[in-house]
Amino acid sequence: MNWDTVTEFRHRGASNTFCITVKHHTIDEKYCSPGEGPHRWALYVYIYPNHTMFQEFDGNTHIYQKACENMPLHGGCSYVRYHLDEKDKTKPSSVQVGCDYNHLHDEFYTHLPLADFKGSSVERDAKVLFDYMTRRETVPNEQDDAE
Repeated sequence: MNWDTVTEFRHRGASNTFCITVKHHTIDEKYCSPGEGPHRWALYVYIYPNHTMFQEFDGNTHIYQKACENMPLHGGCSYVRYHLDEKDKTKPSSVQVGCDYNHLHDEFYTHLPLADFKGSSVERDAKVLFDYMTRRETVPNEQDDAE
């Protein structure tokens, strides 16, 4: 049996109201499209109930909900998942929101090896998301600068 290796980087907010996670894994190159490399990247934020944004999510897993609109995610939100409390399976303990780096015109990221993560645009995106989530700890309903 062949096991895939997944590398994960995490950084929690100072108030422990959210956690940023960057994940990396590779796929067998025989499954890559022409011009595409084997590297796969994803960026997630786990938002906990004590964060001001948690209540903005509508309880559904669709990616086009209002709470996701202004989040600085590469290419926009492409993932929403609720994690349930271990004791009370009807109560969410976090909402996971994220994006991946494997869409049209993302070929560059499929060639970005794990060793080059530090200083990469993926790391910068994670820092921008971290700063956004930190600001949103105390400022509910932040609007996009374009508005």
